[in-house]
Formats: sequence, structure tokens, C-alpha cells
Amino acid sequence: MTQTFNFKGKKEKLKQMYQKTGTITTNVLQRAKALKAIFNGNDKAPNPPGAKSTAITAFETELFKIKQRYAFDVYFDGSGETPFVFKYSDPKANSLVTTFFNLDPYIGGYIAVNHVGKRVILVFRGADHPKAHFYTAQFPLVPFNPQGQPGKPGTPSALMIHKGFKATYDAMPAKVRRTLMATLKQYPGYAFWLIGHSLGGVHASLLALELHNLPGVGDRMRVTTFGRPRIGNKAFVDYFVSAKIKHDRFTIRNDVISRLGLTGMGYQSENNEVHLAEDGKIYRIEGSAYETGLGNANTEYNMQGINVHNNFLGISIWYSLKDLLGILIAAVKKL
Repeated sequence: MTQTFNFKGKKEKLKQMYQKTGTITTNVLQRAKALKAIFNGNDKAPNPPGAKSTAITAFETELFKIKQRYAFDVYFDGSGETPFVFKYSDPKANSLVTTFFNLDPYIGGYIAVNHVGKRVILVFRGADHPKAHFYTAQFPLVPFNPQGQPGKPGTPSALMIHKGFKATYDAMPAKVRRTLMATLKQYPGYAFWLIGHSLGGVHASLLALELHNLPGVGDRMRVTTFGRPRIGNKAFVDYFVSAKIKHDRFTIRNDVISRLGLTGMGYQSENNEVHLAEDGKIYRIEGSAYETGLGNANTEYNMQGINVHNNFLGISIWYSLKDLLGILIAAVKKL
């Protein structure tokens, strides 16, 4: 029996699909426009009296380049899918101690030792898997109570942080702390670099709060974060500032990620900002405990925001086609 093709019915269905797609596209564009308005107008930081920006030295710039190479090494790979390699840092100068990776909740990184520069390095990886973004999108603030820190939930003194960040940090494997402390004990004369990009910067900051009072640890710890988003509320920032952690919060002009979560949702950020500006120079922002308008907070949001987030100091973590296929295959296996 010959079947006839229902062209009219197919045409109507295609028309409905087209209209639905158009509606979705319009909604997405409207939301993107609203988000841009928030970033470019309603979410700007103030410029308090006394705040200033000073260009850093060539020596400091080279140090940041070294740290950024460590930060981006973490993506290649050490997640169990492929062996870890020092893709950007010198493999002859660095010795891998261990890698760690937990998919759900998402946290990962590596510990290494550089015997040339006499450093112990712990690096956390950012969100490079769909599972990770499930947690980074959980913006509600939840209580965060470090040992000995006062503040009852629901009061201004209560420390609150991003719900997803807390969940991922709490999932850090026990071996990380254990291996780190053993390595620091093994090399007592070495500096301790704690580094993270994006979500990894959050984990580095939270671990710094945990370690800063430990004898033989806090005094040689230097924290460097690249493109780190805001972590918590003003009470959290006040607590972080009071800890007097040596922290460089590196930002790049127009990086949208480091401007999340929004201040309208109760988020705040400490200063400690080192900012790569539009003129190509890197400035250290001083004179304020809180985020100011001299850095990334007041730069224009545009569609290059995500591209900027994955490019620091001339190094990009955008992947080759081969890398992307490997990540896609790994992601499918883990779903």
C-alpha cells in the first residue's frame, strides 16, 4: 500500500517549531540584555577615598605568569582520564606529588614540588565539566561557620557563602589535606603557593581560611586566584580580610565570571585585586578592604566575557579539536 506524504501537516509542524525557536531566542536575548544592564549599571563597585591603583613591576609580572602556568596545567589532565602533564610549566623543574579529582560534587587539582624555586604548589581546577556547572549555578547563600567564628544564621554577623561552592569544597578528598601537610613537613624551607582558576580560585580561598592559622603553614602561604567569582556575603569578606591572608585576586577587564554572584543577591568581594587593564598593564589596587571600581567590577560586560575568562597573560585554555573530543568522550562516559 502506497503511503502519501502529508506535506501540509509537516509544514504546520515546522512552522510551530520555528515559532517556538523564535520565542526561545527572543527570551534568551532579552535575558542577556537584562544581565548586561545589571553588570554595566546596577552592579558597579564604589571608589572609596584612598583607593588607588599602581602598576606592578616586571618581576611581579613574571611571577604571575609562572603562577598562571601552574593554574592552567591543572586542566591537562589528572582527572583519571589521561595522565597529568605539565603542559605550560617546566616539567624538568617540577615534580608531581599527586592529583585528585571528584566528579560529583566537583573538585580537582594537583600537588607538586618545584625544587629549583623551592616551592610546594597546590592547584585547584576550575569548572570544565557539566557536573561542575550544576554547582556553580547554585547561587543561594548558605551558612559557613569556620571553627571559632561567631555569628548565628539570619543575623548580619553570620558568614554566608555560595551554596554550590560550599558543596564542592566539602567534597575535597581527605588525601588532599593529608598529602599537603606531609609535603609541607618534608620541605620546611619551601614556600607554599596555593593557586586556583575560576571555581578553583574559590577552593583555594576557602582552603586558605582553613590553613592560615596553622604553624609553619600560614606564614609561608601565598594565595593567587585567577578569575575567581565572589564567594559570599559581607560578613564572609570581613572574616577573610581579618585573617590577613597573603592573597592576590587576579582579574582581567570584562571578565564576567569574576563579577558573579551579584551584589544584589547579597554577595560582596574583598579587594586584594591585581587587575590586567585595557592598556595592557597590570595594576595592584590598594587602599580598600573591599572590591573597588578601579578594577574589573566596573568594566563593561560584553560577549567576549567568557573568552576573556579563559585567557590570562597570553595563555589560553581553549582546547584544540583533539582536546575537545577527549573531554566530550570523558564527559559522556561519566554521565
